[in-house]
Amino acid sequence: MAMTSSYVDPYVAAIESLEHAVGAALQEDPARLTPGELTEALGRIEAVSRRLAAVQIAVAAAANDAGVPGQLGYCNLKLLLQRHFRLTGGEAAARVRGVQNRAARPQPSGAVCPPRHPLLAQEQRAGAVSEAQVAEIEKVLSKARRSGADAEVLALMESILVDAAEDADPLALWRAGRHALSLLDAQGEEPDDRRARARRGLDLGKQDDEDLTSEFGGVITAPLRALLEAVFAKGARRGINNPADGEERLTGDESDDALRADAAARDDRSAAQRRHDALVAVLSGALDAGITGTHRGLPAIPIVTMTLAQVESEVGVATTATGGSISVPDAMEILRTHPYYVLLLSASSRPLWLGRSRRLASPDQRLALLGSERGCSAPGCDGPGAHCEVHHRDEWAAGGATDIENLTLACSADHHSLDRPPPGAAVGTPGWTTSAAPPGDRYAGRTVWTRGRSPGAVNHQHHPDELYEEAVRRWRRRRDEELDRLREAHAHEAA
Repeated sequence: MAMTSSYVDPYVAAIESLEHAVGAALQEDPARLTPGELTEALGRIEAVSRRLAAVQIAVAAAANDAGVPGQLGYCNLKLLLQRHFRLTGGEAAARVRGVQNRAARPQPSGAVCPPRHPLLAQEQRAGAVSEAQVAEIEKVLSKARRSGADAEVLALMESILVDAAEDADPLALWRAGRHALSLLDAQGEEPDDRRARARRGLDLGKQDDEDLTSEFGGVITAPLRALLEAVFAKGARRGINNPADGEERLTGDESDDALRADAAARDDRSAAQRRHDALVAVLSGALDAGITGTHRGLPAIPIVTMTLAQVESEVGVATTATGGSISVPDAMEILRTHPYYVLLLSASSRPLWLGRSRRLASPDQRLALLGSERGCSAPGCDGPGAHCEVHHRDEWAAGGATDIENLTLACSADHHSLDRPPPGAAVGTPGWTTSAAPPGDRYAGRTVWTRGRSPGAVNHQHHPDELYEEAVRRWRRRRDEELDRLREAHAHEAA
């Protein structure tokens, strides 16, 4: 009689152990952990989930190499993941990109090549980078490859961006990567204007007979997006342009904080509904009177920031106060036909010095802040300038002047956190304070946010060049430390 083998493949055994560990964790109640233990648990589980993504990619690559998709009747790996395992198209495509970029690549000869992005694969296997961070880094590397970057440049960019991922979120990585791409091409990556013109269009569907609503959608260009974002920043706030308020509806120009708070409290509209109502109000006002009102002391219009070099060459990408991008030729065309504000970053002739003659920042000062800071100055915040308030670094009530050197931008949430403890913090926990980085500092004059005895920090989220420079600085420090370690080891062996 033949004996039945009790052998179980180590990989299958590892998966069974994994299933058992997850099941055991789900059976336990995390509510009994202390705050410190919960914080540690969150970090450890996040690292495990990131490593699991690397496991998924390894298994998907092996299945693809073994011809599993064809055996199950699917044309390719993406369809297998999408239809057999019910992933969305985006999830399946991301998994396939992971296989292409972060899995070993077997060759027809039988040789196995390392992953296309070996360092990225290594960091994901260690749980150091998230899927979202990986996706942004791979986008940058893919664009660099299409731009003609050689293997040495690609490896350097990969090393720098992986190192930056230690303390940069996906959006910051994207901004740093976009700046890195601009260094490959002195003119920068130009938007495809012909493709934009070909794709543009708005579809107004047939009106419904029952409720008279219509389907509305399409593809909009950068100029129209800039216009809409400026309108929504003012008119789509909670409590503003609410049809349910009838004749008492607010327009956004009211100065009564209590009135605005009451209107916001009773506003049960969704964000999409608020945008709809804002557009109705603005279009009605524009048709009736030809004006759009003001928002935070400035007209509710796109504020385009460009350099003098961009204006002279009419190439590159300009930014808007809402955090969007627009090609310089498009911006110049808008400026030729409409009375919009433009901020030239190298211009210095605007009257900005007001001392303590008034409490509120002038439009000129706000324009200067939009150009220099571009958004909220709180570390890690990516709130665009159009959603920010002007804050006195040295408080007005304590004698701080309304001078440009004492002003900064802060979104509502961060502005209200100044000098106050964070929600749920223990009694006595200090709030944020702001100051200017001293002369001689790398970011002299920029706003430094400090809490208690912690070292202060400036915000790099709106400055891709700084994100990239910080990443390069950190990468060089790590490289030098590794070289020193190798020299010491070599000297020890020689002795």
